[in-house]
Amino acid sequence: TAKPVWDKAVVSTQSTGDINVVTLLGDCLHRAGKADKALEVFGAAVKDGLLDSVYQRPATKTPGLTAKPVWDSLKLPEFTLSEADKEAVLDVVYKGLFGETEGGLIKEGVWGYYLMARDGTWLETECEVVSDLCKKLKDLGFGTVGKTYVSLLYPSSSTHVHTAPTNTQLSLLIPAAGTIKLRIADQTLDLSSEMVVIDPSFEKEFINSEPEVGILVVVDMPHPEL
Repeated sequence: TAKPVWDKAVVSTQSTGDINVVTLLGDCLHRAGKADKALEVFGAAVKDGLLDSVYQRPATKTPGLTAKPVWDSLKLPEFTLSEADKEAVLDVVYKGLFGETEGGLIKEGVWGYYLMARDGTWLETECEVVSDLCKKLKDLGFGTVGKTYVSLLYPSSSTHVHTAPTNTQLSLLIPAAGTIKLRIADQTLDLSSEMVVIDPSFEKEFINSEPEVGILVVVDMPHPEL
């Protein structure tokens, strides 16, 4: 069976002190349906000083930044999606303008995205389709780091557990249609109406078990302590 091989890999990982091996092993266990075993691996890495948290595992970590999976009390500009905004976002879906998320993160079904801004640059052609939405977000000062995009998860679709590569950014999740279940660290949220700010460097997975497509507008933001 595979279990003895995994146990030996844990011993080897701890002896080499290679955080990349720890992360790879844990991710493989997650994808094999062994979440409890993955937590054991990450727990051992925390004990050995390789990780600070079993859940927060960015490839590059800036020390000293407040770390919590969900930022409940962060002050944000007033913003709501208008019905026209939601219709424009739905048009992206109906017209098939989105691309499929890369990186092998799709567990089952369809997980797509429609990029509006990247690394501080708003994409002119893409924003023509959702012009009002792009303008609203830009005028509020969003889109200065990371990505701003529409994320969609089809019914009966889910993602693998994944983490962002850095802890220097937060993500604002704005529900636009349907309901998506988010499991981040040890918390589970239903994303259907209220905006939520998360630290994407914590492990997370998205699940849509509803009959309609779930759509989020995702806006990366600088960590407030930077």
